[in-house]
Formats: sequence, structure tokens, C-alpha cells
Amino acid sequence: MMTFEMRFVVVALGAFAASGMVGALAAWLWASRRRSAPMADSTLLFLRLVPSLAATTGMVLAVLAFVLFEQRGAENIGVVIRALAILAVTLFLSAGWRAWRLHRRTRATLTQWMRTAEPVAMPDVDVPVFAITSEFPIVAVVGLFRQRIIIARSVLERCAPEELRAILAHEYTHIVRHDNLRRVIFTAAPDLLSWLPVSDRLLAAWHERCEEAADNGANSLGERGRILLAQALIRVARLAPAAPAVQDLPASALYRGEDLNRRIHRLLAPPAAVATPDRLLGYTIAFGIGLSIIALKPIHDVVEVAVKWLP
Repeated sequence: MMTFEMRFVVVALGAFAASGMVGALAAWLWASRRRSAPMADSTLLFLRLVPSLAATTGMVLAVLAFVLFEQRGAENIGVVIRALAILAVTLFLSAGWRAWRLHRRTRATLTQWMRTAEPVAMPDVDVPVFAITSEFPIVAVVGLFRQRIIIARSVLERCAPEELRAILAHEYTHIVRHDNLRRVIFTAAPDLLSWLPVSDRLLAAWHERCEEAADNGANSLGERGRILLAQALIRVARLAPAAPAVQDLPASALYRGEDLNRRIHRLLAPPAAVATPDRLLGYTIAFGIGLSIIALKPIHDVVEVAVKWLP
């Protein structure tokens, strides 16, 4: 038999895991349905967080219903809900591990870069800029709260001043958008989706959309800004053939060794309309949350049935 306090914890964790499973299924179905259709980076991030949002909402509603309507005293809880609670703990530990691993990779990468770093004065940039010696022509924003821009010396030597301004406009857009923080949230969400291949597909699509959004930062340089950034991208890519790609870099990078055809054509084409967030999924979830809050008593009845009848 479990005390009220123990049942409170187990039910809360079980509700988190069960609701997260429903959210992961919804996100997987939505991503599969929209696989061929381009989505805005904000939509991709929201879709990635649907399981965690569903899990948190389910846990909060279950806790409220449990506190308001559950009788105090000892009562037993079956194996299924206990297993769900263990799954929730596993999800939290897994998310913490991914966040810690990303932190260690970022710290190790930054430590390696800063060994040869020298500060560089750049106009119109209010974050520290450092030149480093690197085989790969790296240009990246690294860090979450003390962000800095890292530029390989080969890039500084080969790119014209106007091209460097376009590059910095691109990287500064990453800073304004807090893309490094978003990457951490994307990576460390405590849900089952992180264990499935769809998570990697969403991250790859999100990264591509983020680079396109950062490319739009070149618009701040006027009509030639996009052309200058396209020139800079080609010049940077030509510096990289002999160097290994850096696809898994824990930073917002201008170029990682990927195919640039799409980005170059997009920059040279007339500016297209910005993809707008897909609001249907958000409205559906908001409606579900509102309806659930109204129905706290039936939610408690469902929890009570689960506690009594599940093995």
C-alpha cells in the first residue's frame, strides 16, 4: 500500500509519461503527413516540443485533479502506472544526459578554438569576435548567454570587407533569434520522440530553415546584401575541400560542408514570402488544454479507474 504522498508522485510521473506518449504519436503523425511540405523553423520547433508540452500538461492536470478529488489515505497502485512512472524518470535522465553531452561538446569545441583565438574588431557587432586557426573555414556563433562569434583566419584573409559584413549579418541574426538556445531545447526535450529517427529529421529540417532565416539577415545591408552573402558562401565553401565537414558542430555555423545549391539559388532569387507557422496544431492543443481544465473531475475519474483496474 502507498501513502497519499507516494501515490501523488507516481501518478504525476505516470501521467507525464502517458501524455507524452500520446503527444509523441501526434507529433510523429503530423511530421509524417507534412514530410514533403516545407515548414517554418518555429513550426518545426513547436512540433518537436509537442510531446513535452503534452506530457507537462497531462501531468499538471492529473496533479490538480488528484489533489482536489483524491481521498487521503493508503491505497495500492498497479504495475502499469509504476512502469509509466519509471519511464518518466528515464526520460528525464535521458534528457539531462543529452543536455550534459551537448554542454561538454560545446565546451570542448570552444576550448580548442580559443587556444589560437585573437580578438578582432568588427564594425556594427556588439558581441566579441575572435579569429582562430582552423583547417575548416569555420564561422560560427558559440555559447548560450555569453555568445561570441568565431571566424577562421582563412575566411578573414580571403573574404572582402563587404562579404565579411554579410557574414556577420548572418551570424548576428542567429544571435538575435537565440538559435543556440533553441538547439539545446530541441536536443534535450524529455520525450520518446528523441529516441526515434523522426527527431533527427526534424532537427535537420529545423537547421536548414534556421540557416535560411539567418541568410535573410543580409537584407540589412541593402539590395546587394544577399548577393554579397552568396559570394561569401561560395568563397568559404571553396576553402573547405580538403578539410572534413563539421556537420555535428554544437554551434550556429555559416557553413558545415553541406551542399549550398539551394541556399545560393535562394539568395540570388527575388526574396520569397517567409513561411508562416502552421497554427492548426497549436489551436488544437490549446483547445484540448482548455477543455481538460474544465473537465478536471472526469480526468480524476479516469485516473481513479486506471489506478484501480490497471494491473
